[in-house]
Amino acid sequence: HILVMLFFIIFQSSLYAANKTWSGATNSNWNTASNWIGNNLPGNGDDILIPGGITNYPIVTTNVSVKNITVNTTGSGGKLTVNSGTFNMARITVNSTGLLTVSGGTMKPSGITVNGTLLVNGGTVASSGTFAVNAGGVVNQVSGVIHMNSNTASNPNDHIRIVAGGVFNQSGGTLAVKDLLPGGGTFNQTGSSAIFK
Repeated sequence: HILVMLFFIIFQSSLYAANKTWSGATNSNWNTASNWIGNNLPGNGDDILIPGGITNYPIVTTNVSVKNITVNTTGSGGKLTVNSGTFNMARITVNSTGLLTVSGGTMKPSGITVNGTLLVNGGTVASSGTFAVNAGGVVNQVSGVIHMNSNTASNPNDHIRIVAGGVFNQSGGTLAVKDLLPGGGTFNQTGSSAIFK
């Protein structure tokens, strides 16, 4: 009986957690089912795949919770934009030629890996895990907040590492980290309004 129950528990968890791939068949609205292959909106346990080379890319404007997200899984030029709402996820990875834009709202990942481009020009990125800018990765913070803790009212408790060949440009906004880890990359602070904590 225990083995049968265990089988059903494993089967159910695999049944409900899946990869969900964005198609953008209808428009850019994350919450439109026909924009997802299979016509099913993603849920808490789903891994999100956003390919390049399509017409419409997702824009988040409401509260959303998913598992892992990969921007630009295939092709080139895959994009994801956060304009408002609270966007919860585990790890988010931006692959080469991919673009993640945070213009408003709050994005709350448990870790960030940038191999493409991250643009923060508003809103808040509150990460509870290490933020890695790898070779070829570029972060442009124009405004908004990047805070290395899921609770922005608490002190930062995690790190940013910029690997050799990675670049972090801060021309505005507030960047709050526990540590800037050695990695051989480049950090540029250019704007008079830019704050590094």
